[in-house]
Amino acid sequence: MAAAVGAGLLVTTLLPVIGSAAVPSAEPLTLWGGTPDATPVLDSDPASVELGTAFVSKTAGTVTGVRFWKTAENTGTHVGHLWGPGGKLLATATFTNETASAWQTVSFSSPVAIRAHKKYVVSYHAPFGRYVSTIGFTGQADSTVLAVKRGNSGVYSYGSAVRFPTSTWRSSQYWVDVMFLPTGTVPTPRASPSPTSTPTGTPAPTNSATPKPSSSATPTPKPSETTTSAPAAPAGPVAPPAVPSIPAQASIGKGWSLTASKVGLAPFGLTCASLPEYTASGSTVAAGTTIYRQRITGWLDLTLGNITISQSCIQPKPGYVGQGSTSLTTWGTRDLQGPVTVQDSEYDGSLLSTRDQAYIGFFNGVASMYRNYIHDSGSGIGIQGSYEKTGQNVVIQNNYIDHLIAYGDASGSGNHQSAFTVRDLDLTTNSSRQLLVKDNFFDCDGANATGSFFIQPNGGNVSNLTAQGNLLAGNGFNLILQDDQGRFPGVTYHNMRAIDNRMQPTEYGPASLAGRGEGWTQWTNNYLYNPVGTDGQGKVVAKP
Repeated sequence: MAAAVGAGLLVTTLLPVIGSAAVPSAEPLTLWGGTPDATPVLDSDPASVELGTAFVSKTAGTVTGVRFWKTAENTGTHVGHLWGPGGKLLATATFTNETASAWQTVSFSSPVAIRAHKKYVVSYHAPFGRYVSTIGFTGQADSTVLAVKRGNSGVYSYGSAVRFPTSTWRSSQYWVDVMFLPTGTVPTPRASPSPTSTPTGTPAPTNSATPKPSSSATPTPKPSETTTSAPAAPAGPVAPPAVPSIPAQASIGKGWSLTASKVGLAPFGLTCASLPEYTASGSTVAAGTTIYRQRITGWLDLTLGNITISQSCIQPKPGYVGQGSTSLTTWGTRDLQGPVTVQDSEYDGSLLSTRDQAYIGFFNGVASMYRNYIHDSGSGIGIQGSYEKTGQNVVIQNNYIDHLIAYGDASGSGNHQSAFTVRDLDLTTNSSRQLLVKDNFFDCDGANATGSFFIQPNGGNVSNLTAQGNLLAGNGFNLILQDDQGRFPGVTYHNMRAIDNRMQPTEYGPASLAGRGEGWTQWTNNYLYNPVGTDGQGKVVAKP
C-alpha cells in the first residue's frame, strides 16, 4: 500500500536507468498507510526511550527511511534507526523540519538492502518520552508485502544511549513505520517539500500506561455488549437536539484542548509544595467554609455543605487517609446539607506507596468540580450518595484526570479504576435536577481499568445526565452505561445524553451498553479522536 510522504523527507537520488532499461519508480511501501489503524494515545512518561516496530518483508528490497506518528508533546531531536536480524545497527538518520503532529519522515543517506522473510526492526529515539502508543494492538500491516507479528510487534528500550529495542509490554504498538521499496523499483522523483504547518489541536495528553518493564495486573473482565464498529462519517455535523440549560462556569475549552498546565494550580503559578499545610482541627469541615490556597494532607468530611475548596492541593500523607477511602467525601452518615464546589485545585497521591495510591481516591460523594488536575490516584471523581438537601444541579467541567494507579490482580483482590464514575443522582428534592459532565479529559490509563466514564446505578437511579465535549482515553471501555440488575436490583437510569465526545479506545472499544436499561436517550456527534481531524473528529462512534 503506497503511503504519502510528509514533511522532513530527505530526497533520495533518482536512479532512472540500469543498463539500457528504465526502472519503474514507486512510492515507498509502509506498514501503516495514511494513518494508524488504531487511535494512538499519548503517554506522559518523560523517560528517554527507543521505540520501534519489528517487521518482515515477503520480498527482498531496500529500506529507504523511517517515520513515526507524533504529537506536540514529543519534543527534542528524534533519530531513526534500522536494525538487522541479529540486532546490528544498519542505518541512522536524524529527523528535520518536523511538524507538531502526524507522520514525521526521514530518509537514510543510502538505501539499505534487506532480505525476504527475515525480521528487522525500524525505530526512533524519543529523548524526552511523551510518545504515542496503542495498548493491546493485534492488528496486521496495511501492506500485502510487509508484515508484523500479531501482538508484540511494538518494541522498546529505555535509556539515553541508543540500544536495540527488544522489550514488549501488553502488546503495545508505538506507531513506528518503515519505508520500503521491493527489488526493481526506485523512489518516485519529487521536489523537496517545505515544512507544512499541521494543526496543533492538543492531542490526548497523558498517561496511557505504556512501556513498563512488567505488569502483574490483569484488566477487569468487561461486559461483552460492545459496539466498536463505526459507519462512514456524515457529510457534516448533525445539529443536536436542545439540551436543558444547566448553569455552569465558563468553559476553558473542550476536553481535547485541555492539558495539565491549563488546569489545577499551574495557571496561578502555584505548586503543592508552595502551599501551607491545612491545619484545622478534625476532619469535619464547618458549613460555609472556604478553603483557599491550602495543602490538604488528611481526609475531609464535607457533608455540612456550602463549602468551597479553591486553588488548593489535596496531597495525602502516608497514614493520614485510610485505604479504601477518599481524601474528600460527602458520602457519610449525614445527608449533605448544602452544595460543595472544588475548583482550580490539584490532587497528587505521589507521596503514598503504590498500594496506597491505588486504594485511596480523590473524591466520592456529590460536588461540582471545575478545572481540577487529578493524578497518581486509584480513581478519579465518584458521584455517589448524592442526597444533597437543596437538589442543586451538579457540574463536572474542565477537569483533567490521568495516571491512575493499579495494584494487584483486577480479577481477584486488586483495585479497579475509573476516571469518572456515577452511581446515583437523587431527585427527591428536585425532579429536574441535572448532572452535566462537560469538556473534561478522562484518561483511565492504569492496568486494572474499568473505563474512563462509568455509569452504573447501585444505590439509586441515575437520571438527567449529559456527557458533552469530553475526551475519553485509556484502557477498558471509554464510556460504559450499565444496568446491573443481578447485583443492584430495582435501580436503573433514565434520560442519558452523549453529545460531541471524542474517544481514544486502546483495549475494549469506545462504548459499552450492558443490562436491561433503556439505553441512550440522545447519542449525537460522538467520534473517535483524531488529533489532526477537524475539531478532533475521526471515525463516527455508532450508538451502542
